[in-house]
Amino acid sequence: NNTAPSAINRDSRVRDNATCTGTSRASALSRRCGGSSATVNSILDLVMEPSPQPGLTPAHLVFLRRLVTALTATMIAGMVIIITLFVIRFSGPKEDRDTASEIALPDRITLPQDTTATAFTQGPDWYAVVTSDNRILIFNRATGALQQSIVLD
Repeated sequence: NNTAPSAINRDSRVRDNATCTGTSRASALSRRCGGSSATVNSILDLVMEPSPQPGLTPAHLVFLRRLVTALTATMIAGMVIIITLFVIRFSGPKEDRDTASEIALPDRITLPQDTTATAFTQGPDWYAVVTSDNRILIFNRATGALQQSIVLD
């Protein structure tokens, strides 16, 4: 019992007439184009452009292939770097990450009479309060004394 596929030659693919295409006769290799259109009589009737030689590719395609490869490698390297930075930054103890808590808020701020605070900011040895009457009051952090008052126009 021979299990090798039989060779298909051109004669077995060509039909003599444009009859109904069915799978039970020699027309099984033909292609129906739908409706009442003509049937393709042979594979050679199909208009195909010759395939390019596998070893010859245009220079711009080689350039594009290398460009896509380089951009893909760059994107992968960037993602690895970002993930590594996240892991390094967020895997340590909370004290290493929390630099804002090193500067503590003052326990109490004494403002001049008839002023209301609208904003607050601080530096390492001072803190400032913006008041509702358009003034910036800068206080010494160690003593709590008013160092400077700036009037905004």
